[in-house]
Amino acid sequence: MLASYTAACCLLLLLLLLLLLLLHGITWIVLSMYID
Repeated sequence: MLASYTAACCLLLLLLLLLLLLLHGITWIVLSMYID
């Protein structure tokens, strides 16, 4: 039970990190478009 809970937590953290990276990438692209 504890192992599956830990796995779910890790997966959620990984997903959050991926989302943050995606958001950062989109912001960077938009900013570079406005700067140019």
